[in-house]
Amino acid sequence: MSLPSAATTRQDLADLVVSLFSHPAFAWGLLSDPAEVARIVDGDGRRLYDRV
Repeated sequence: MSLPSAATTRQDLADLVVSLFSHPAFAWGLLSDPAEVARIVDGDGRRLYDRV
C-alpha cells in the first residue's frame, strides 16, 4: 500500500503527509526510500518523525 493510500485511513499518516510539504528536502529523502515508506505504512511501533 502506498503512503497516500494508507493516509486515507490513518490520521497519523495523514498528518505526516501534510507536514512533508513544509520540508521538501526531507520529504524527498523519505519518499525515495521504499524500505522507509514500507516501515511507515506497516507501523512498526516507532514514532514517525519529530522533524515534521
